Amino acid sequence: MAKSHHQVQQQVGGLSDVVGYGIEDRLMRFIPDFACLEFGLEVDSVERRNVEYANGKYDEVNILASGHINGEPCFLIAECKAKPGKRDADRFNGMLARLAKI
Repeated sequence: MAKSHHQVQQQVGGLSDVVGYGIEDRLMRFIPDFACLEFGLEVDSVERRNVEYANGKYDEVNILASGHINGEPCFLIAECKAKPGKRDADRFNGMLARLAKI
């Protein structure tokens, strides 16, 4: 029974990831207009990217928009979750803190 429960948890987690990626895929095309309207960010590119650190670890940035505000380089970093929770917010904040250092 415990093994079956664990397998169901893995499958549901996988489905949640697929839904999140689907949302991100649909949102990507709207990011430039959103970034400009909300933040004045003129977007040059929107992509997914794995950012690697010197220690060999990496963060998967699900939505990374790069561009400029008043000529200064700027980034918009985002993530989509079908059902976000506190753990997701904490993980995202940790990633933002690591990215801010580079």
